Amino acid sequence: MLTVVDHKRPVATLSPVRAECLYAREPSKRYAYKPLAPLIDKDPLSLLDEERKDSW
Repeated sequence: MLTVVDHKRPVATLSPVRAECLYAREPSKRYAYKPLAPLIDKDPLSLLDEERKDSW
């Protein structure tokens, strides 16, 4: 088991999945790539710097 932390606060726990719990299905059609609109309009590094400025 692995615990993911953000600024010393646990945010997720990752653990193995039992083999009998896996479910997979055949795709109904071939994947067709199409460009997606960006989720943010600012530079992600500037957002990261802003978020972490209090921890440095």
